[in-house]
Formats: sequence, C-alpha cells, structure tokens
Amino acid sequence: MNIAASRPRALIVDANDDLRELFTLFLEHCGYEVRSTHTGALGLISATANAPNVVFSSLRVGDVDGYALARELRKLPQTASSVLIAMSGFANEGRAVHEAGFDHYLRKPISLDEITAILKPLGNAVD
Repeated sequence: MNIAASRPRALIVDANDDLRELFTLFLEHCGYEVRSTHTGALGLISATANAPNVVFSSLRVGDVDGYALARELRKLPQTASSVLIAMSGFANEGRAVHEAGFDHYLRKPISLDEITAILKPLGNAVD
C-alpha cells in the first residue's frame, strides 16, 4: 500500500507567504499532504488535480474572492465534500461565509489551537 496515497490532503490558498508556510509545516506535522498557492485560480487547479480533504482559503486572495472560490469548489466532484475553511482579518464575515459553502470561519490571526479544534473531529490533529 502506498503510504503517501493514504495521507489526508490539504490545500491552502492565501496571498500571505508566511501564513502558507506556517500552515504547511503544521498540517504536515498533523500528517497531511499539503499543497499551497497564492491565487484562487491556482487553488482551483490544485483542488481539481489533488482532491484535498480540507481547504483553507483566505477571503481576499487577490485574483478572485474566497466566496467565489468556495462556490466553485463545491461544484467540483473532487471537493464537493471537502471541509472548507474561510480565513479573514475581518470580523463580520460569518453568514456570508456559510452561504458561500464554507464549513468554518477563522478570523486572522489564527491560532494553531483553532486549526486543531477543526481537524480533531476529522481524525487528523496533533494532541
């Protein structure tokens, strides 16, 4: 059995290089195979090719807003049932986030404890 194929997959879509790097290291520590990108267009391409179990997306990616990205991810068979997590520095995004198809909303700055709380029920988190 290919161990890499059995690992859960995560995708991070955010323009902030430092955030992507931190999340990548943490998610890899949790056992995830991680892909990351700085644009929504590349995020869609990656999601189509890699079928992530979990997607972390900023709401302000640059080339497309995170709401549009979530709606597109929900249409793809590869990500229709993925856990989608919105990330933003703005406080009043809650309702619109869920209407767009996100499962969770994290306000930046995000703690690793918040990520762990979301991942733990999925069976992939560091205690």
